[in-house]
Amino acid sequence: MVLSYLKSSKEIHNPYGQRATGILIFQDIAVIPILILLGFLTSNGDQSVPEILRDTFISAVFVIGFMFIVGKRVMTWLLHFSASSEVDELFMGSVLFIVVSAALLASYMGFTYSLGAFVAGMIIAETKYHHKVESDIAPFKDILLGTFFIVVGMKIDVVFFIDNIGLIVSIFLLVLILKTIITYLVVRITSSHVLSLKTALAISQVGEFSFVIFAVASMGGLLEKELESLFVLVVIFSMIVTPFFI
Repeated sequence: MVLSYLKSSKEIHNPYGQRATGILIFQDIAVIPILILLGFLTSNGDQSVPEILRDTFISAVFVIGFMFIVGKRVMTWLLHFSASSEVDELFMGSVLFIVVSAALLASYMGFTYSLGAFVAGMIIAETKYHHKVESDIAPFKDILLGTFFIVVGMKIDVVFFIDNIGLIVSIFLLVLILKTIITYLVVRITSSHVLSLKTALAISQVGEFSFVIFAVASMGGLLEKELESLFVLVVIFSMIVTPFFI
């Protein structure tokens, strides 16, 4: 939602827009270690925390290293072969094959399907075919994004929201204030007061990737359903308020 506003207002090219975009992208990348850790916490409940962290680190290095070293070569060759054939269906099939294969590899190593697909997207973004891939999957993205928000909407319990609206707003304000202060202090090290404040306020909302984190944690038994509903409502409230806030 923030990127959509920055693009439409052309402020993505301003200094604060560039800083906000960079932080937002890094927020998405930070989802990777969170999903990795959640995957091991849900599958290795008998292990101690040091053992989980050790196994998580080793497996993460192997999976990401394998995908970037070996997988990138295979992906580049496959995209080049399918693009050279000038058959749109073959190119689209190659993209879907890459995503599904990466998701299955991540799942086989004990991680989530989302992590594999996420890393595959990062690798494709490093190839010269990323613009074609982006344009070809745009219709799928719109459909799946709409489905995603429908599922999110189905998670809303209106009665639960009304009964806990004070708590939901309080948590949202707490997150907003803390995130704004931390971002401001970090950006202020190298930037002016106004630039730091505008950057901090622009990214003070809760990111939509939190839905994925909550879902994985809930399915793994790490998060109670009632607590998940509360957090989801906080995120939804944040997303509703963000456009007006910015």
